[in-house]
Amino acid sequence: ATMNSSRIYDIPNETLLHILSYVSECDLMHLHLVSRMMNEVSSSNPLWRTLCVQHWDVPSNSQAEDTSTYWKDVYTDIAHDQGMYRYKVVCHSSKMASEVY
Repeated sequence: ATMNSSRIYDIPNETLLHILSYVSECDLMHLHLVSRMMNEVSSSNPLWRTLCVQHWDVPSNSQAEDTSTYWKDVYTDIAHDQGMYRYKVVCHSSKMASEVY
């Protein structure tokens, strides 16, 4: 007997965004490698905007309606400016984290 298997691609984007809100920023950075759909979902502006508000004290209404702001870039730029270069290398490098340290 065959069993219908659920696929992550069958989950609505809103549900995936909620799930991804519990994933680390570094893991979110790597999700773009999984598929085009995961790249799109893991790069979601609302997701990265929330991370900017939580981690960098960006005002919650800051550029809220500005659709030209790419919040993933804002997050990584602030991380770099805060001296988290090592974090950025690990998250953007194709090397394994153990190779960086």
